[in-house]
Amino acid sequence: MESETVEEGLLGGRYLYCIIDSGILYNFGRIGIEGEDVYTIPYMDIGVVVHNCKPVVYESKDENVIIDYVQKHNNVVDVVFNKFDCVVPLRFNTIVKEKDCNSNEVVEKWLAEQYTDLKRKLKELQGKEEYGIQVFIDKEGCIKEILSKSQRIIELKEKIEVPQSSGHAHLYKQMVEKVIRKELEEMSSKLAKDVYSLIKKYSTDTRLEKTKKVDEKKIMLLNVPCLVEKGGVRGFREELEKLGINNLYIRITGPWAPYSFV
Repeated sequence: MESETVEEGLLGGRYLYCIIDSGILYNFGRIGIEGEDVYTIPYMDIGVVVHNCKPVVYESKDENVIIDYVQKHNNVVDVVFNKFDCVVPLRFNTIVKEKDCNSNEVVEKWLAEQYTDLKRKLKELQGKEEYGIQVFIDKEGCIKEILSKSQRIIELKEKIEVPQSSGHAHLYKQMVEKVIRKELEEMSSKLAKDVYSLIKKYSTDTRLEKTKKVDEKKIMLLNVPCLVEKGGVRGFREELEKLGINNLYIRITGPWAPYSFV
């Protein structure tokens, strides 16, 4: 529904969520941080999604409260993204702090000053959505594959089976473990390179983020936010399935507003 009661004359701050590729006045209702009323401030054919607030940042000594604030911020951006299709998300706690004048006018002035850059960014993101792709391998499965196929390990295991001193047997076992580690690293590196090439093929932009420790059974090879044309992730899934790579797991989340690319 279009807003009829937005209190544009209120003094104080304006909390900014995201930029939209539309110049309409719209009220999303009380979906904002702390249940605030969220609406648009338009300028020409673009706008910014805001709520009225005090001219201070949202903070708390309670980490859970901060987490809730950030989640509410992201939820608003997702609601706007689902309605307007193309948004430029803004950082949490982006606030216009004007105590002595109408903050909506200040926001409109900022939109006017940044209009060319904002239109360019909106055009870049038009028709695109963000996905998160995490790539894992089954450590135990990969080691079994290495043990069955590595000629170097087969030779070392044959030497271990030959009667010899306990010192020599222990040495050969250490050598086997070293070869396993080396070949696991090489296998992981190749898989990561191959899958990342495939991700890039179906993405217009990517970000390589740090991998995270999962558990003893799995190793994360890639942690990649990617910007994809709508529907493009389907092609990635289909081509990945055709490769038929053993011991490989892919987790795909999204679609999201393009948080990582603004």
